[in-house]
Amino acid sequence: MILIKIIWKKGEKMKIEKNEESLKEEIAKLEVRLKNKHKALENIYNRGLSTVQSKFANIDKILDINTIQHACEIQNDRRANLVRNKYNTDLIYKSFVTADFSLYVLERKEVVLYLADREHNLILKNLDDAITQFKTTDNYFPKDADIGAVMDAKTTLRIKLSNLDLNKYDRDLLYYCMDARDYGKLNSTQKKFAERIHGTGKDFKENMDMIVEKMARPTEWSWQNNNVHMKVLNPEWVRIYLQENNARSLARLSTLADSNYFSFSAGDKLTDVDKCECYYDHNGPKGSFYRGIKK
Repeated sequence: MILIKIIWKKGEKMKIEKNEESLKEEIAKLEVRLKNKHKALENIYNRGLSTVQSKFANIDKILDINTIQHACEIQNDRRANLVRNKYNTDLIYKSFVTADFSLYVLERKEVVLYLADREHNLILKNLDDAITQFKTTDNYFPKDADIGAVMDAKTTLRIKLSNLDLNKYDRDLLYYCMDARDYGKLNSTQKKFAERIHGTGKDFKENMDMIVEKMARPTEWSWQNNNVHMKVLNPEWVRIYLQENNARSLARLSTLADSNYFSFSAGDKLTDVDKCECYYDHNGPKGSFYRGIKK
């Protein structure tokens, strides 16, 4: 009876040891599967945007123009991607030409910026004509008959440049600084402009938090100190240029910078973006984003 009991105990011990070995093997297999799945997900997220080489003049052949994003949409998507996963950083680390249409109009010697949406973007609507003009003048002069709809649209933001308290950037461009930590210092016109680019209400606040977080890391651009530049054409230059060319308005391309700057420019030339890459996500018909690379 004692012998049988000992054999039973040995058998149970062997059985337990065997189960433990099997369990370890299963855990090891699961760890490998999880690691592979983890790597696969990382690869998927890293392919969030695909790249196609193109000239700006051909973007309507590469992308569905109706899916090109406004600056505020890109900012919201950047934040959403960072919240959803830690892999898809494509949006935050790339700069983009945006769907925002920057139209400068001379009104009684006052230069006014009309910032319109994708639907009223005359550059995208008249791409061939715009490209031809950009190549010869660095500017686009839309037809007077076309700008009325842009100026009158409820979605268009009217900005008197004299209200922006601008600083000199270069010959063509001026800017004002927005402190992402203390945007309460902005005047009403500066705030409306900033909200048009970075979102309104809760989106604006959370996008400012994103900017502070991303610009806080030590880099060669740390001197920026959370100061985001909002750039527009020099109104004095615009006034003289329009008068010399007997024109009522001119337009430039709009761009949103990457996370080193987060700056927005309502005054870029074709030469700034002509050597370019098209980035598109996998949800749009042909694509959703367009990026220009400076020569």
